[in-house]
Formats: sequence, C-alpha cells, structure tokens
Amino acid sequence: MKNNSKKTSIVIILLIIIILLLILGFAILSKNVNKRTFNVIVDDTNVDKDSNNSISKLKEEKLKPKSYSAVIPTYMYHWVKEDTGGYEYPEMMVKPSEIKKQFEYLNTNNYDTIFITDLNEIYNFKKPIALTFDDGWQDVYNSVFPYAKEYKIKISMYVITDLIGTPGYCTIDQLKEMRDSGLVDIQSHTVTHRELATLSNDEVYKELSESKKYLKDNLNIDTTVICYPSGSFNNSVIKIAEDLGYTYGLAMDGGIYYTNRSDKMEITRIFLTRSMSLQTFINYSSNANVVVNWE
Repeated sequence: MKNNSKKTSIVIILLIIIILLLILGFAILSKNVNKRTFNVIVDDTNVDKDSNNSISKLKEEKLKPKSYSAVIPTYMYHWVKEDTGGYEYPEMMVKPSEIKKQFEYLNTNNYDTIFITDLNEIYNFKKPIALTFDDGWQDVYNSVFPYAKEYKIKISMYVITDLIGTPGYCTIDQLKEMRDSGLVDIQSHTVTHRELATLSNDEVYKELSESKKYLKDNLNIDTTVICYPSGSFNNSVIKIAEDLGYTYGLAMDGGIYYTNRSDKMEITRIFLTRSMSLQTFINYSSNANVVVNWE
C-alpha cells in the first residue's frame, strides 16, 4: 500500500515538472517570436525610410537640373481658312491643308509640341515646338482640332472672353470639348481685345482679372498665360498681370523664343502667315533644342 502511494506521488511530481517545463518553454518561445516580429517591423520601417529618401533624392537630382536653356519655335496663328473671301488681311488666314502638312511633319519627325504652361519643365523635352492660336476663332475647332487629334499635336488657344459664343467664335461647349481632349490648352486674350499699353491700370486690371475669372468659372481653368492683344504691353501691364497670377506673357512677334534671351512675360513668336512655305516652317522648327546641365 505504501509502495503504491509512493509511486503515485512520484508520477504527480513528474507531471508537475513536465507542465512547468512546458509553460517555461512556451514563454521563452513567445518572447523570441515577439522579438523577431518586432525586429522585422523595425527593419521594414527602416527600409521604407531609406527607399523614400533614395526616391526623393533621385527626383531632386533628376527633375531639377542645375541649369538649362531652350530654343522654342513658337508659332502664332489666327484664322484658318482655305478661301480668304476678299478679307482685308489675307496673310493672317492659313490654309487648313497647310496646317495638316505642318502637323504631319511635326508628328513624323518626333517634335515635342508643348503648351506654354509646359515651360516650367522644359528640360523634360528634347525638340519643343509651341503652336498658339489667337482670339478663339471657330476655325480652330472646325479646321485645326481634327488634325490635332489625328496627329496627337498639342495646341494653345487664347480666347477673348466677351466674344465666346458670338458669330465666328468658339462656343463654350466647343471649348470644353477641346479642353477635355488634353490636346488644347485654353488661356486668356483679355475680355475685349483692347491694346493693354493704351489703357489705365484699372482698365488693365479689369481686362486681365475678369477674363481669368470667366475661364475659371466656365471652364475650370486656372489661367497663367496672357496673350497681349496686338502685342501691346509695357512694364505696368506685366506688373499687374504677375500680381494676378499670370506667369507667362506672349508678344505678337519677334521670331524664335530663346529662354536665355527673353523674359517669360515677353515670349516672342513667329508670325505664321498664309504665304509661309512648308520648307520655311521646317527651317524654323529645326532650331528646336534643349540643353540641360544635370551636374
């Protein structure tokens, strides 16, 4: 009887020891697992942090060159009509068939057609060309926009806001359609197309601010480019424009635009006339170039 009791006690003691060892082993295992999990989380955080820092550094190094300069043939168009119809200034009416040839040439030869608003990152392009259309004529919708879509050409339009929807000018729906295509940038050519350098400061302010407001309210466009009517501007006009948030200004002529020669509020343009040959267009366009210093 005593032997049985002794055996039972030994078994109970062994079971208690086994249970205690299991509990101790589980506790140690859990501690190690938690430690490893914690370390993994910390290491992942460090990796993410290092990756983000590397990406940021890469972006800063690659997207912000030390210096750059560009040559940008910037063309100025007005009407686009096959027949001048006895108009007083026929040279301002370019044939749609010529537009087609010009767009086809740019597309085939891998030119970068840009918006004026792309100038702040011009170093991302190699052969930039800007195609600008003044006044907001319906000719652009009827005779230019189809070719822009066909050849994937970007163009910029400068609208006189008081004339939108009047005979001969684009309607608001046409402007929306072109804007939504991603191929047409719409900017300001003032409210009434008066020569800004001849106006009082209050009048200039009204022309620039109200056209800007109209484009925001009706097309949701934050206007940053002013195309000076008849190329008329002076230092006062530029100051008012800049105070209103315009960052680029287009002159009426002056030839090829060099970023290191002209101020961005006085961008020179090539007056594209009816008699300009395709070869002349090619000669001007061949100057397109961007030089970037990444060092």
